[in-house]
Amino acid sequence: MNEAAKQRWSWIGFPLAGLLSALPSVVLNLRRVFGDTGSLLLSGGLFGVCNAICLYWFSGLRSIWKMVALILVCMAASYVSVFVAAWAYFHLALFEPAWIRESLLSPETFFVGGFVGAFMILVPALLLLFPARNVLSICFRAFWGGLAGGLLGVVGEAAGGLFYPVRMHLPSVTFYGGDPDISLVVFWQTGMAFALWLLVWIERRSTDKALLHSTGLGQP
Repeated sequence: MNEAAKQRWSWIGFPLAGLLSALPSVVLNLRRVFGDTGSLLLSGGLFGVCNAICLYWFSGLRSIWKMVALILVCMAASYVSVFVAAWAYFHLALFEPAWIRESLLSPETFFVGGFVGAFMILVPALLLLFPARNVLSICFRAFWGGLAGGLLGVVGEAAGGLFYPVRMHLPSVTFYGGDPDISLVVFWQTGMAFALWLLVWIERRSTDKALLHSTGLGQP
């Protein structure tokens, strides 16, 4: 597969990898086997593995230690985001309107958890791929990716009702967790895999343009 074809397929490959990484978490009873902590770490690790493979294939990431580092970062992000979301649930609910509290919805919980998880993944991932880039520039890009992660958390949890028809059309498949929990995992991991590649693509284009400018090849 030539480089142009890889670039085209990458826009499908990354979200597909995110979706595949989410499936074991929703169709296997990981908590029963590994416990709460183990299932969180495994879920994050699967997300990291799938994205590391995509970066290897589509982005030329050939460093084993960087791939392992990305996997470990994703595991840590999965674990930390849950505790941050719990903190948001207990501390930020005071600022919610009464109608949200009465409906038992807590969008700030999923936004904060999604934001922190995304930011924790994106900053190290971009630094591993572009070590020469300015850290503040990387953090700025990761911040926007974190906002996307927060929105994915809110939308994923709110879209629980959309998953019910899927469950009904797949009666032979056992899903573990409520519909909002399942849709949250699927939406977030699929969307964040796409967001990761989008930021990598943007950063690469920016780096290439800067290189052309510095060498004078980009001058008219």
